[in-house]
Amino acid sequence: MSWLAVPALVVALSACGSDGEGGGETPETTTVTESASSSEETTASETQTSESAATESETTGTESTESETSDTETETEQPAATTIETLWVDDSWSIQEGSQDLCAQGGLTHSSFTQQGNDVFTCGPNAANAMACTAEAKETTCITDPVKRKAIRFDSDVVEDPGEIRQREGEAIPMYVELEDGTRCLVATHDHGTHWEGRSSWYPCADGSELLTDESIDDTFDDDEDTWTVDRSVDQGAPTETLVKTAVFAGTR
Repeated sequence: MSWLAVPALVVALSACGSDGEGGGETPETTTVTESASSSEETTASETQTSESAATESETTGTESTESETSDTETETEQPAATTIETLWVDDSWSIQEGSQDLCAQGGLTHSSFTQQGNDVFTCGPNAANAMACTAEAKETTCITDPVKRKAIRFDSDVVEDPGEIRQREGEAIPMYVELEDGTRCLVATHDHGTHWEGRSSWYPCADGSELLTDESIDDTFDDDEDTWTVDRSVDQGAPTETLVKTAVFAGTR
């Protein structure tokens, strides 16, 4: 604040000149000037304090806005989309060598468990559980348990003619799904159980819960959005909407 000292010095010089001429008393101007200087210093200090308070207020306001934005982003965060996977038999699977031609027993149909074309089919009785099959010449390989990685292999004369494979009814359905908590639910060939309010279930889960549908197995999953959901019932109780983490289909590609 050195600029404030200049007026005080001028006044002091004027006072000395006046004393030399008339011997009068020193005017009270010095006191007034010092008071003015002090007032200016006080005003400057108050201004700085005010500016500092304003800056802190702006900073606090910014932090508050950022916090509100972060909270909003968290609230609107969408669940992850259901992962669609394909699975096929490889050397790591347990493969049973069959002596019977299952496909000769009928039922040669485009598999319900694939999103591919007729090159993945099913055949034989339900008890054989040949869920999804492919053929190279006569050699036919079928998935029988996708969770435990089990398959059956046999020779078939029927599968040499792709024209014999009938089109399936309905949309493709997964062989099994993994729910948001990691529980797996494997499709069953029959539904003989009793379920909540008479609903049906073709997907029993490893923990004893079950996935419900009103009537058809095709309607088990709500897959209209990227994230699938399903009605899950525990101990035959009222179902709760549950997210499907992964849906697994049969497929060689």
